[in-house]
Amino acid sequence: MSICLSVGAAIVSIVAQQFTLSWTHSVERILWQEDWQVNGQTLSLIEARVRGSGAGMEVPDGAVLIEGVWHYRAPLNVPSLNLTVSPFGRDEYQICLPNKGCQTIPEVLKKAGQEPTESSYVVKVSPCTH
Repeated sequence: MSICLSVGAAIVSIVAQQFTLSWTHSVERILWQEDWQVNGQTLSLIEARVRGSGAGMEVPDGAVLIEGVWHYRAPLNVPSLNLTVSPFGRDEYQICLPNKGCQTIPEVLKKAGQEPTESSYVVKVSPCTH
């Protein structure tokens, strides 16, 4: 199974069935991480972790605080995620793969020769269909 990152007509395929999406909340400056899994034609949220709460990031019912980090599970299956990458953000989205570490989404696109020329763009993360 593979994960596809799409920007316009450009597509970068990453061989992995699971990944972690990580970013710092732009206002609260709090780290947020989500573990996702490819299930056929959908992405399923396995677990999320957030190091606090604040504007627009309330911790859901059932969350458990472990060593200062809220852990929770939410039943969520989506066909794709749309991530806005902007030069105005201080922290980029990172995609982390099991046993391979983390890279920012712009780094992944650049290494694959698919770096967008626009300063802001939307990256679609989805299961690859090919």
